Amino acid sequence: MVCVSGGQKIKLVNARGELCYVEIEDEYLKELSAFSILPLNKVVDSIRVKNIIKNSLSMNKIFYTKYFFSSLFMAIFALTIPVFSNLFYDKLVPSASVSSLFGVAIIVAVFIVFEFILRTSKDIYQSITARQDDVDIDIAFLEAVLYSKKKNGRSMSSAFVLWNEFQKIKPVLLNSIFQRIADIPIFIIFLIVIYVNLGLVVIVPVTMFIVSIIISLVNHHYTNELMNKQKEGQKNRNIFISEVFLSIKMIHTLNNQGLLFDWVNTSNEQSYLNLKIR
Repeated sequence: MVCVSGGQKIKLVNARGELCYVEIEDEYLKELSAFSILPLNKVVDSIRVKNIIKNSLSMNKIFYTKYFFSSLFMAIFALTIPVFSNLFYDKLVPSASVSSLFGVAIIVAVFIVFEFILRTSKDIYQSITARQDDVDIDIAFLEAVLYSKKKNGRSMSSAFVLWNEFQKIKPVLLNSIFQRIADIPIFIIFLIVIYVNLGLVVIVPVTMFIVSIIISLVNHHYTNELMNKQKEGQKNRNIFISEVFLSIKMIHTLNNQGLLFDWVNTSNEQSYLNLKIR
């Protein structure tokens, strides 16, 4: 059954296209989905950034294993070549110079191969995994927005503007987090090389790393507070619920979940849904 309008009684459309009215308590209504009468608890959790990251990591173990080890080998080759050259090359006899240069060239070639694998893996992640997350988040967000606590307000357009802004920074947020995971081996080897050659100077990069984490946490809490303020201002945004569902009704095969996913994911500012909302 699909809900097409709200009020004291909920108007529903069954599979045969017949209309019926059902009285539902407000507390129970907040747990219902916009697209079908299903619990919304799991859907709300799916739009949290920490769950997006967790699900992406769990569903792509092979990819991130390759990503991690590619980064590890890149770090080893990149940071040990100068150390090898400085400590050993000057001590080599002339007859061994050619062979030592040949060995360094092989290491550099392997480093280039691993860098290519790393960059290719990142492109694959951005084109496949991120798109699937976009589909899940877009649908969950629309469901959560439509069933807000209060039903009197100006419009939903400002809520979608806010969501579009988040969509712009989401790839940067996710990619930066995954990039930090891949940079862990580089940072560890970097500290080892500095400690072996310069001793206590290793405190400098450690301090900078701690400072960067603190700054990231501050930015996270600041963004959280800002989003909470935005949510407070967006509580009254359900006035166009009827128009939204009438727009969704334009899809004749509404029960086809895959088609609905594709439609929500590919909708743009000129789509029928957005035009109705505006």
